[in-house]
Amino acid sequence: MTTRRRRGLLYLTVKWLVIPAGFFLLGYYVVGPRLGSTGAEMLAKLAQRHAREEAAGPAGTASEEPKYDGPPDIDVSEPSR
Repeated sequence: MTTRRRRGLLYLTVKWLVIPAGFFLLGYYVVGPRLGSTGAEMLAKLAQRHAREEAAGPAGTASEEPKYDGPPDIDVSEPSR
């Protein structure tokens, strides 16, 4: 009977202490450092690319006229039967 009780106590200890502590450590040491650095690294890469593009000059000739002139031509009336 004491072996069964010890086994139950060991099972509960592993279930409620060791496994959550393992997930905590995994998140703290593996996932956590990646969360803060990915956004900053991405912004730094975008800033570098933008600086290179500006240094290279305009890629194409930009016209002064807008691409689209006026509202879109859309028919919203009810279809006839």
